[in-house]
Amino acid sequence: MLLMIWIYTRIWGWQFALGFVLLLFVHETGHLLVAKKFGLKVGAPVFIPFMGAFIALKKRHAMLGWKHALVLVARCWAVLARWFANVLGEFFAAPLFIALAWFGYFLNLSI
Repeated sequence: MLLMIWIYTRIWGWQFALGFVLLLFVHETGHLLVAKKFGLKVGAPVFIPFMGAFIALKKRHAMLGWKHALVLVARCWAVLARWFANVLGEFFAAPLFIALAWFGYFLNLSI
């Protein structure tokens, strides 16, 4: 996570890098919480620069289709975090928050 912040800081500046990685963390935490709710053993989020992040199942086993779908749909946490960033950006006229929100919206559509 720190490596990812450092790399993105070199490209976009520390404010955007920190905000972007935090939004990714919130996104992965949503998957993590839902997976744990179903009793799955999962690892902490792993961040890979230029690729994103993921949580790994520690033990592979068959999961019912609806459970798997709910774990995948847990990205709603990320949508709420991005919406909150967008609202803050609009309210305080902060283009950084608006940029983070829209970058996140785009990523959510592409994943």
